[in-house]
Amino acid sequence: MTRRLRRLASGRLRIELHGGLDLGLPGAAGAPIESAGPLRSVALLGHDHPRARCSLRVQVGERVARGQTLFVDRRRPEIRFASPAAGLVRVARREQVHEPVVVEVEVDEADDLDVGPTFDPLDLERTRALGREGVIRRLLEAGEWPALRTRPFGDLADPDVIPDALFVRAMDSHPGAPRAVDVMADRAEDFRSGVAALAGLIEGPVYVSCDPGAALAVEDLERVRVVEFAGAHPAGLVGTHVQHLFPLEGGRRVWYTGHQEVLAIGRLFREGRSDPERVVAIGGPLVPRPRLVRTRLGARVGDFVRAELDSGGGRVVSGSLLSGRRAASAENHLGRYHDQVSLVREAASAIGGTPWPVPRRGRVRWFPTGRRVGDWTTALHGRTRAMLPFAFFDEVAPLRSPMTLLLRALVAGDFETARALGVLELEEEDVDLCSFVCPSKIEYGAFLRSALDALEVQAR
Repeated sequence: MTRRLRRLASGRLRIELHGGLDLGLPGAAGAPIESAGPLRSVALLGHDHPRARCSLRVQVGERVARGQTLFVDRRRPEIRFASPAAGLVRVARREQVHEPVVVEVEVDEADDLDVGPTFDPLDLERTRALGREGVIRRLLEAGEWPALRTRPFGDLADPDVIPDALFVRAMDSHPGAPRAVDVMADRAEDFRSGVAALAGLIEGPVYVSCDPGAALAVEDLERVRVVEFAGAHPAGLVGTHVQHLFPLEGGRRVWYTGHQEVLAIGRLFREGRSDPERVVAIGGPLVPRPRLVRTRLGARVGDFVRAELDSGGGRVVSGSLLSGRRAASAENHLGRYHDQVSLVREAASAIGGTPWPVPRRGRVRWFPTGRRVGDWTTALHGRTRAMLPFAFFDEVAPLRSPMTLLLRALVAGDFETARALGVLELEEEDVDLCSFVCPSKIEYGAFLRSALDALEVQAR
């Protein structure tokens, strides 16, 4: 692990990471923020909550209001998933084996007048006075609870559990991701209110991670610690922050969320209304005009990039090219936790094998020599091979864990060694760079998920 810790004059801690990988994705978007245009449909996808067991609460042809429950978690029915818009339910696919729930709502004119459920506006003092139970009740009633997830295992947060710490990710180092400073411009009070509300959920520290020099008016809030992370990707990932600030030893648990979710929570408490608005970066090699757009949670992705698709096509990815998913068919909508849409050229996979790492499935491969491949396509060019324990895994993943040893333990199915090496602090996105640079073309995220599932069963 190579890092440098500095205590700044402002009192903040800065962690400078040495390593990682700057992919140099062409077509990165920046301010100003534009309107995404008319909203035609929205959808909530069970794919975004793979550990939830979802039960539908609507049916095809039913008219729903903004904020109405579309489905709930069967294990914890108080956790509900609310409609981001008013309209007519066009798709309501029940959860089946290997098929997560999908609910699509066709937005109609009623959405212009529907502001969703309303609550009493609260200032910071009244928010603090709510106490933990009051904050939980409002988040559940407003449908904002799915903003909170856990480490280890990546499950939805359990309202009955008090975590040891809470992480707010006010930065994003994914290639092509929108800068948090652009997203949060003019919404400092919403962010402050959201952090204050979340601090009321726990008794431990609240870590707010941000880019160097980011102006965040939350340092004076009780138990809030602002930490700057400097360096290339994965400097902006939650797994990186947890490993460096609050390792999960001795059965510790943490919750985490992102800055756009915190803005929505802040507006819920400050103004008393839900906020399904999201700022999304449209970029990638096939986007001639990268841009930031203001849209709605779960909006149809094809509407953002209609001009680009009409002019030549390509693969549309909801989320980062490293960790996103293909936006097609029933899942042609923005993921619950995605804040970017990427376009990459579609290319046929080569037959046979080549020993060199090259672009595939929306990713660009990186040569161990340091040379980066500039042609971003979806081509595979080869087959999966036995793992080669190269040292560059540790170079691109500057974590507390020795990454090469951890990956080898995951592939070998040695879950106890993986636990000792810090696997409980990670999720699939934390090893995406390792899959990206791997000459053997191994998807380490699948092995990591198998380890987490096995360790969770042991912990019960």
